[in-house]
Amino acid sequence: MEYRVELDVYNGPLDLLLYLIKKDELDIYDIPIARITESYMQYVSVLKEMSGSGLDINVAGDFLVMAATLMEIKSAVLLPKAPAEVSGGETSAAQDLADPRYELVQKLLEYKRFKDNAMALEKRANDIIRTLSGDAEARRRNMITAPSINERIGYVVGAQRMSTSRPTQTQANQYAAAAQDFETVLGQLRQLIETDLSRLEKQLEAAGAPWTPGRIPEWRDQ
Repeated sequence: MEYRVELDVYNGPLDLLLYLIKKDELDIYDIPIARITESYMQYVSVLKEMSGSGLDINVAGDFLVMAATLMEIKSAVLLPKAPAEVSGGETSAAQDLADPRYELVQKLLEYKRFKDNAMALEKRANDIIRTLSGDAEARRRNMITAPSINERIGYVVGAQRMSTSRPTQTQANQYAAAAQDFETVLGQLRQLIETDLSRLEKQLEAAGAPWTPGRIPEWRDQ
């Protein structure tokens, strides 16, 4: 069963739901609740099988709570109700709120927004690492890449270490250019950590997101 192979990929029930929606190319604003519930329950059955294999009970609990929520929404959707009045081709805000799926959709959209923002920050951090230290994956594949800042400085320092002469003008220019690029990257890193990551942390805190590894606490005087 494919869920067993990819069990450790998902960071929680919302992450799994987003994966299922993307995999089946579903509309997040109009989730076919019966279909998504069936796919989700297949995954939960794997969790139950693993419950005696050292699986974190808190992790399993989160997935089981969502399973119950999906079953509740599915039951509510199946209940007969009066036909919705459509004005101008759109449903009203009151009708949207009456949709049993509404709260779940809002949670999924909020989670997706946070996840997309976090992935964008991670990409920027990886770009900075590659600029400073080179692309390790490209080196493993024997691909030709531009030298990193670390490598550029290493070339000059290494050549000078083996020489009894003063640095040449070319070496001095190369070192100065690498140092200038380092200052630029250092500014990008400060922006990433001190501003953008800090902003995301505050947004997560305001949204009541559960504490996870990698979160940076903001200590306040009581």
